[in-house]
Amino acid sequence: MMRKHFLLLTFILGIFSNLFAQNITGIWQFNSITNIQGDTLVEITEDDFMVVKSDGTFHYELTAKNDLIAEGTWEESNNEICYNYLSPTDTLRCYSSQLIGYTLILKEGNTNFSFTKQESSLTEVEEKNTESRLWNVFRGIV
Repeated sequence: MMRKHFLLLTFILGIFSNLFAQNITGIWQFNSITNIQGDTLVEITEDDFMVVKSDGTFHYELTAKNDLIAEGTWEESNNEICYNYLSPTDTLRCYSSQLIGYTLILKEGNTNFSFTKQESSLTEVEEKNTESRLWNVFRGIV
């Protein structure tokens, strides 16, 4: 009898933890890149975004930084997110992370990166990536 209650309680707690667990996967719009004093380090545009996928990969585009496109894999552990960049250079960078509702803040040294979670589908972002790459190729040809 006690075992049944324990299993039921474990099941209920598992459901609630999944319902209320904060998840960094999704599409994130850059809000700001600032130093710890709050001074803007990089101007953000509406085209700047980051996609964090549940398959352990990420992709982001930052037009204000000379059309920076970065991608690789990610891991999360103990309020820290580590990005293993495959492009533009092969490197590992770890950020302390704070997720409050639809706001994600990544901190690295004296730099804070702030994001807002978007409701767009990943398909829309993948189409945007294709368009962005084609536009960059066209600009390079010109």
